[in-house]
Amino acid sequence: MRTAQQAAERSSAVRLAAGYNAIPNFLWSILHLGPVAFYCFTGMPPRWAYIFLGASILPGLAPNSFFDWLQLGSTTRIYKKIGIAFIRRYSQDGDLINRRIQRRFPGYKVIEHEASLKKYIQRTYIFGRFHFMLLLFFLCVTIYAAAHGHGWWALLIGVNNLLYNLYPIWLQEYNRIRLLMIATRRQRAAP
Repeated sequence: MRTAQQAAERSSAVRLAAGYNAIPNFLWSILHLGPVAFYCFTGMPPRWAYIFLGASILPGLAPNSFFDWLQLGSTTRIYKKIGIAFIRRYSQDGDLINRRIQRRFPGYKVIEHEASLKKYIQRTYIFGRFHFMLLLFFLCVTIYAAAHGHGWWALLIGVNNLLYNLYPIWLQEYNRIRLLMIATRRQRAAP
């Protein structure tokens, strides 16, 4: 059972983690959503943005099994080969942020118990689904820009799509595989 002091420390660590996690989220969002938003408002009629948005949201409503089917691999090997372990260091709840929090709160863990493990696995689906919808939207805007002779915009939005959406989708898949491996080990170790 956790003492009041441990609960207060956990609460402080969680608040600190939320603050630290907001920094990369904010910076990456401004850097990658800014050009797409600018192009949508200045380079194409608004109706196309609405059409692309609707077309991107619908597939995002698919069940988790659809995203499992789309997953790049069933082990972490392929993800490590394409650099996801490196990306994880600098991402939300990544190694760099967790080390900083653990310096101040040595007992801090993102996943404390079985319920938090299940919650985090579900969160990988939510984040992956969000980036999948944006991946489709960015792709539609990229195709529109290329078809209308805006090659530099198409290139910029395409690169942003890779960095802001595709790699985060793979990161969520990588995290989910790791978490499912942890869950399996815990089940085997349980009496």
